Amino acid sequence: MNLSRPKTQTPAGESRVLSDPNKSCLPFPLASCPKSTLTSRRAQYILRFLGLILSPDPTALPRPRRTPPARGEIWPSLLSPHTAVGAFLDRPLAGDWPYLWLDATYLKQREGGRIVSVAVIIAVAANTDGKREIVGLHIGPSEAETFWASFLKSLVRRGLRGVKLVISDAHEGLKAAIRRVMGASWQRCRVHWMRNAQSYVAKGQQSMVSAALRQAFIQADRASASQTLRHVADQLRPKWPKLAAFIDDSEVDVLAHMDFPAQHRSKIHSTNPLERLNKEIKRRTNVVGIFPNDAAIVRLVGSQLLEQQEEWQLERRRFFSEATM
Repeated sequence: MNLSRPKTQTPAGESRVLSDPNKSCLPFPLASCPKSTLTSRRAQYILRFLGLILSPDPTALPRPRRTPPARGEIWPSLLSPHTAVGAFLDRPLAGDWPYLWLDATYLKQREGGRIVSVAVIIAVAANTDGKREIVGLHIGPSEAETFWASFLKSLVRRGLRGVKLVISDAHEGLKAAIRRVMGASWQRCRVHWMRNAQSYVAKGQQSMVSAALRQAFIQADRASASQTLRHVADQLRPKWPKLAAFIDDSEVDVLAHMDFPAQHRSKIHSTNPLERLNKEIKRRTNVVGIFPNDAAIVRLVGSQLLEQQEEWQLERRRFFSEATM
């Protein structure tokens, strides 16, 4: 009888007994197996059953079949990433966190047969050691005060305290929620503020107006910056009264960072520290397009935040110098 050599799944799975398929010592159960169903793993199992191959190593035996999960459950291997993300987002916060950045990005989600836009809020804070960490993720349908207040209260319950300055864009209801929940100052993002100011003038004159407004931000203290900004507003008032009124109304909010150390102002005047993180989140969520529910957003965005947090922890350089905190 002339037998064909069975195909091997891996080089390590070959059996010495099967090195020559024409040997007469092959047992009848092995020789009678159809060639299409005889694999190296199956052949080894048959030989071990007949006692022709001894396997003192338990790992060499066929692995037992896993019991399938009950209906409505999922494999533990699929649950572990979500569990890690949940533990990361709900971890307790210790110590004081003087600075808190908040930024919102919008994603598409299916809800009741419709496609709606939901706000995904990301919170990053810096502690007294000068290190920054991602401290929260929140998803909601709007940006009302109740939405912001519930998110800030969840951060406080987890241990976020000692916040002196919150940096964000001019989201509706956020300023009142910060004052009511945390009692901290609010810094309006200077980058977004400048874009809003440019919208009041023609495109050809935006560079001139921007250069005039930037003169206030290079001053050494808050009083000088406020005086310079008011002077610029008075100069622009005859030609652009709406722009001057916008400057008057937002002066206190856009200059709030001037009350803090000069070494920190370049990083606390805007939400720029979150821009790179938001771009990476947008890049990954654009692949999905429309999410089925909130849990899917938390899994994908939360995994990205966890990965970014690990990268920040490996950085040797602190976000703020410890001596200046």
